Amino acid sequence: MTEGVLRPVHGAGVVATVLIGVVALTEVLVAVLAWLTVDAVELTPLGAAVGRVLSWALLVGFVGAAIAFIVWMNRARHNSEAITSDQRHRFRNVWVFVGWFIPIENFCIPYAVMQDIWRGSDRSQPMLGLQHRDTSGLVLLWWLCFLLPNFSISLPPKYVFELTVFATISAALSVAAAVLAARMIRQLNAVQVSGPTASPAPAA
Repeated sequence: MTEGVLRPVHGAGVVATVLIGVVALTEVLVAVLAWLTVDAVELTPLGAAVGRVLSWALLVGFVGAAIAFIVWMNRARHNSEAITSDQRHRFRNVWVFVGWFIPIENFCIPYAVMQDIWRGSDRSQPMLGLQHRDTSGLVLLWWLCFLLPNFSISLPPKYVFELTVFATISAALSVAAAVLAARMIRQLNAVQVSGPTASPAPAA
C-alpha cells in the first residue's frame, strides 16, 4: 500500500486546541458569575455588563472553535484516508462538514467520522478492514463530554440556583471535553505525521 500526500495538521490542531480551551474557560467564568450573583435580586450594572461580555465571548469563541476544529478534522480525515487508502471510511469527506448540522444525526455522525479517522490513522494493521479495528475510548469520552453540556434545559427564571448548578456542571464537562480534545488532536497529529513504517497504533 502506498500512502497519498498528507496534509499539514499541526497548525490547525494548535488553533483548534487554543480556541476550544478559550470556550471552556469562558464557560467557567460564566459559572463563577452565576454563583457570585445567585442571591442577587437584580444584577448590578457591572454584573450585567460582565454577563453580556461573557455571552458574546462565548458565542464568538464557540463559532471560532467550531470552524477551527472542522478545518483540522477535514485535514485529519484526508490524511487518514491517504494512510489507509484501500480501507473505506463509513462517510464521505463532505460529512465532516454536513454531519454537524443535520438534526438528530449530528449526535452520532461526527463521532463516527472521528472514530474512522482514528482507525484509519493506524498503520499497524494495514490488512485489517477499518471497521474491524479497535475504536478509541479517548474519542468516546471526548464526544460524551462535548455532547452533554449541549443539552439545554428550560427552567423558569425563579430557579436561579438550579440554573447555576447546571451552568457549573456544563462548565466542568466543557473543561473535560477541552482537555480530551487537546489530547485527541495531539495524538492523532503525532501518529499521522510519523513515517509510513511506524507500527504503534494511536493510544486509546
